[in-house]
Amino acid sequence: MKNEGMNNPLVVASAAEAGIEVVKDNFKPIVITGAVILGLIFLPKAYKNWRAGAYARANAGSPNVVAAGIIANSFTRFEFPGTLSWILPDINISTNETALNDIASRVTSFKDVSDAYYILFDRTLDKDIQEGLDTEEMQTFYDILRAKQYNEDTQTYAIGSELYCAAKNGIQVFQAVKIGNGWTGTGELYDNFKFRDYVGKVVAYGIVPKGDANGNDGKTYYIVEDCFAFGLGCSFGVVLQSQISNKKL
Repeated sequence: MKNEGMNNPLVVASAAEAGIEVVKDNFKPIVITGAVILGLIFLPKAYKNWRAGAYARANAGSPNVVAAGIIANSFTRFEFPGTLSWILPDINISTNETALNDIASRVTSFKDVSDAYYILFDRTLDKDIQEGLDTEEMQTFYDILRAKQYNEDTQTYAIGSELYCAAKNGIQVFQAVKIGNGWTGTGELYDNFKFRDYVGKVVAYGIVPKGDANGNDGKTYYIVEDCFAFGLGCSFGVVLQSQISNKKL
């Protein structure tokens, strides 16, 4: 009986021998082509890894490198394993918005941080920000980033206004007490505040008199209060116009 499913062993052997001959005849071009392909895949990555390491060592402790590292750690991503990572992009799982906003308040040159981020992590900072934050969160991040180091508004804030820290590097506020019709500092700490933190409600304001020991002559100051529930346990602090704003910048 004829077995229609059986291959002709002579034909198979002949095809195998032909394949071997093709490899032998083209061995050198095949090796060179393979080496070129592997080089195109691995050499750029190896170079980028070397460059990132050299840059990190040369700029150890640089504020831009530190900021880039904090930003990178603010994103939690799923990275596909092995060769899949060459084809499929990372998936952003979550973003620490608080950490991003905090570093935005301390960055002095976003371009320098962005450059450091690209060299260290081979990623584009603006793109990662856009993918990691929703529209409102992203607007807040860039608003903080663009804010000036201090408040330049000269408008006097009315009594009862709620004030927020406008100094991007934060402020240390000291307590004040009322003596007669005026206020004086005590030298005791009221609190430390980061950019955009609530500082207190205005209860009085005035102009720093001449001869101030800190050189703040002629500047507007505010006495602010912060209380526990029902107006109990109030404490008072003194801040300068440049340090605060009536808006959460």
